[in-house]
Amino acid sequence: LPSQDELNLMYSVLHLSGLGDFLGVYWSSSELAPTMAIGQFFSDGIVYYGTKNNTLRVRAFRTF
Repeated sequence: LPSQDELNLMYSVLHLSGLGDFLGVYWSSSELAPTMAIGQFFSDGIVYYGTKNNTLRVRAFRTF
């Protein structure tokens, strides 16, 4: 999973350019606590903080 910074970069560069077909909220690999993680809304770019038992989308990320 991408970190919160990488997920935000995907939002800023890909999504705002109309690329990637993003929908809804995506988890990042960044944690706040053992039971809390960070995600991002792709509708408006707002950061999401939630418990890990919530079901959200994920997006693979890799660098070359």
